[in-house]
Amino acid sequence: MTKHIAAALVLMSLASGVAHADASYEQTSQITGGNLIDSIRSVGFLGRATKDLLAPTNSLTLVHGNQKAVITKNSTQIIDLDKETITHIDTEKRTYTVMTFAQMRQAAAEMMKRMQQAQPRQAMAGKQSPSDLKTSFEVAVKSTGQSKSVNGLSAQEQVVELHMHVANPNGAPDTITYTVTSDAWIAPDPPEMKEIQEFDARMGEKMMQGGELPAFAKPGGATAGLAQLLGSKPGTAEAMAQMQKEMAKLKGTRVMEVTRMGGEASAMTASATQPGQGAVLMEMTMQRSNFSHETIPPSAFAVPDGFKQLPSAFDQMRK
Repeated sequence: MTKHIAAALVLMSLASGVAHADASYEQTSQITGGNLIDSIRSVGFLGRATKDLLAPTNSLTLVHGNQKAVITKNSTQIIDLDKETITHIDTEKRTYTVMTFAQMRQAAAEMMKRMQQAQPRQAMAGKQSPSDLKTSFEVAVKSTGQSKSVNGLSAQEQVVELHMHVANPNGAPDTITYTVTSDAWIAPDPPEMKEIQEFDARMGEKMMQGGELPAFAKPGGATAGLAQLLGSKPGTAEAMAQMQKEMAKLKGTRVMEVTRMGGEASAMTASATQPGQGAVLMEMTMQRSNFSHETIPPSAFAVPDGFKQLPSAFDQMRK
């Protein structure tokens, strides 16, 4: 699907005379395994739903100056840094919505405020009782020393592991470990990624402007906010800070990444030689390819004629 889109854009660009220095790449994501997926496959009556869930998701990312578009089979998202807008286009329903950066910041700030207010109310209502559960985190990045060609680029293997241990001293199982493992193949940044990375950096700066998100605007604020979103479990903020530190070691572009999510429980009665069984619940594979500096026509960043504008998520929330 994306190859046809790319080819069409190239033909349109030749006629449009758009300036060079544009950048694009294709990405494919797909659920490729796991016990949960095996169970879903075994339910025959799901039919089309299972097929859609397991089908690959293809996208084409385009950057031209202060504009970025992410095109999929059924939708397009356009970010305009000059207008400070995010436009979502539903190509199937022929509709679109527009949300401003200011509205995005305000919605996020209000969500954080509601979460802060909800916690004391829940505690007063008896919905949050003290727990003896102890939570700890481990984050590590390991270089395996392996290298191979991925989509025409020379890449090296790096493994990122995040473990969350939940200990229950009052019953079995005594410890449950949730694990997310990312097996990433990383190549030196293709030249096209510079424009895309610089765009993302400019967008980040724009989103942090104003006073709506003070918790995210100061050092450590992002991890503190994420910790709150994760339930403010003890040690979460420190774990997120450690993850950022470890992830900073990954230099280059992830041209292929296999992410596995699972867990392991060790019962109090388990012996040292039989600590319990682990399981991979879901595995997802992502690949990036076809990095290009081909020029991109202005039509790639415009709403098609005849599409109807609908209220944005922010407008609906206000109503």
